[in-house]
Amino acid sequence: VHRARPFARDELGQVERSIDEFTRAQEIAPQIARFHTALGDVCLSAGRDECAAEQYAAAVANQNLPDAAAKAVAQADLWRQRGRTDVAIGFYEQAVDLQPSEANQLMLASAYQEQDRFAEAEALLGILRIERPLSVEVLTMSAGMQAAQGRYDDAESLYRRALAIQDVTGQESAGTRLLLAQTLAAAGRLDESEAQIKRVLELQPDNALAYGQLGDVYN
Repeated sequence: VHRARPFARDELGQVERSIDEFTRAQEIAPQIARFHTALGDVCLSAGRDECAAEQYAAAVANQNLPDAAAKAVAQADLWRQRGRTDVAIGFYEQAVDLQPSEANQLMLASAYQEQDRFAEAEALLGILRIERPLSVEVLTMSAGMQAAQGRYDDAESLYRRALAIQDVTGQESAGTRLLLAQTLAAAGRLDESEAQIKRVLELQPDNALAYGQLGDVYN
């Protein structure tokens, strides 16, 4: 224990020195976003969330973003990329309030799922499926949400709806078909999973992801 204490003090001293160095860099060039981001990261590693929030906000303010919704998403992404989806959710919610685009709502739904807030994610995706019934992105995210909770039949139905839309509109469907195959495998329906993967390989014989999934089915 006594040996660990000097190291802890030295580590703390390094953090303080890093904060001082980045602060001086900001004074010289306050408009450079990466300096604010770097200082925010140092603050975050030291457990200083308020300092991190201030610096991430400054970093976003110094980016050439079109509107307040885009700035909210940028802040959310900074937090989420650093493993703090709990904080990111608030910014995604702001973005949706300001600009309820499909993309913003899907990011929020994904963040909810990441935090196991399934009821909120499902409610949001349910509204999106009504408003955008032909959106493959909405259907596949909804399917993934169901699969994550072990509702494989519901997931399969949603993936097949997405595939039907892709087939009719001529969209690329390999990714959706592999997601369906993954869901079928998780449900123990290995023969059906194999059939879906082989359909992908018929059209894309060099699809490495498909070969990987096929190997998992065989094992």
